[in-house]
Amino acid sequence: MAGILSNANQAWIQTNEILPKTRELVDSLAGYHYVPHYLYDEESLALLQTAYEALRKCVYLLDLEQAPIHRLPDDLLLVIFTIARDSQDTGIDTVRTQIPFSVSCVSHAWRDVAFSAPLLWTKVVISPPWIPVTVFRHLYFSRPCLIDLEITSQPRMAFEPHHIPLLCDTIIQNLSRCRSIVISYPTNDAFFPSLMEKFKMLSAPHLVQLSILGHPSTSDSNAVILRGGTPSLRYARLQNFDCYPSLHTITMLHLRIMDSSAWFQVASALQLSPQLRSFMIFNDSPTLRTWGQVVDTPALKTLHLCGYVSIIEAAFSTIRAPNLVHLIVGIPDAGTTLRTVCSRVTAPHFPSLKSLMLLPWGLGSRPTEKAFRALWTCFPNIETLILAERASPREELRALLQSARESKTIWRNLKVLALEGALCRDAEDRLCEYVSICRFRDYPLATLYLKDASPHQMPRFKTLQSHIVVIPLPHYLHAEELVKGTHPLGYGDL
Repeated sequence: MAGILSNANQAWIQTNEILPKTRELVDSLAGYHYVPHYLYDEESLALLQTAYEALRKCVYLLDLEQAPIHRLPDDLLLVIFTIARDSQDTGIDTVRTQIPFSVSCVSHAWRDVAFSAPLLWTKVVISPPWIPVTVFRHLYFSRPCLIDLEITSQPRMAFEPHHIPLLCDTIIQNLSRCRSIVISYPTNDAFFPSLMEKFKMLSAPHLVQLSILGHPSTSDSNAVILRGGTPSLRYARLQNFDCYPSLHTITMLHLRIMDSSAWFQVASALQLSPQLRSFMIFNDSPTLRTWGQVVDTPALKTLHLCGYVSIIEAAFSTIRAPNLVHLIVGIPDAGTTLRTVCSRVTAPHFPSLKSLMLLPWGLGSRPTEKAFRALWTCFPNIETLILAERASPREELRALLQSARESKTIWRNLKVLALEGALCRDAEDRLCEYVSICRFRDYPLATLYLKDASPHQMPRFKTLQSHIVVIPLPHYLHAEELVKGTHPLGYGDL
């Protein structure tokens, strides 16, 4: 790469060497203005003045049009523009979309590069107040490429009523180019129902990701959209199942349910998703009514349950996933409730489950010892346990240690234990004793993932390291990393 950049920038380097000499020549010619005119005839003076002006203009053009940054190769400029666009992580996507236009205003050279690079313009964000020329500009310059469309607003912000027909028509005309669509529109006006009505019979042949969330309920609830077909769709994120596409090709599904009767729609969605491999559900209903019928999901590998504890009973009693490997649980639970729920679900339908991850959910929420034992009762054979909380896992380690002391070891098949929270002295002592007992009893525990594991952070680190492989975790166990498969523990859309 260094050699390529060096060869590409030879003209840049050579011009930088020539420019100072050219400026010196201009300065020397400027000195002739002070020579008495009687020493030269008028014709010589005119020629000298013409040469001087031409050379000065040449230097001006070199400085203006051929400054080093202007003479970078177009491919390298495009890489710089792309990095600048993608690095604008402000949480406001309209800022990212302004980068291509901003760089095109710097110079003619940059303008030519920006306007001839359709990939720079593929992120199209529409939000009130709508400025049609901005959207049309991105749609025009990105026309050879697929686009990522986002329609978003803040509460109490809406599109002008007279803009809605043109806005809907613009979206519909470019639907066949959409690679991803995100609609987050909490404002209760005519726009969202109008758009969903137009979406019903259309097709989106290149659509891979669809997110419809944060929207008001429509009068036509549970409406199937994009009935013309979405053969490439793999990921869907939906709220309350008000509007949804065909789920036949879906491999990753995220649902957020907000009322107690929504589990029927959830079960229906699972039945309609034969290729589903990763399922994440957020439950905002404290009293979720379950559906007695069991749903088979043979392709499901990862299940992520968050929200009120009622989601546990609903999922454990309804979903039959013979190939499920990873279970991620994040609930605000006091322990007793979860234990009661788990006792009613004596045999969850996850015979292949090998990995359990416990997430904190809400301020101060963490698995209690009772919740810990309740999950062990449901899933006694897991091999990987991940405690993804930032507080010290004192109570969890106490439960593990107490069970080991009583020869009733929780999860005696455990091979990997990952602790995100920093270990206090008590937690470190409990961990060391637990590892010693596991080693003495020849349990298969072989690997520890610890945050900031080092002799400086842990006084007993070397003792622990002599019994087991210790791997430091340099950053938090974000659920998104685990789901996307970018975390070293290997979760993902398997």
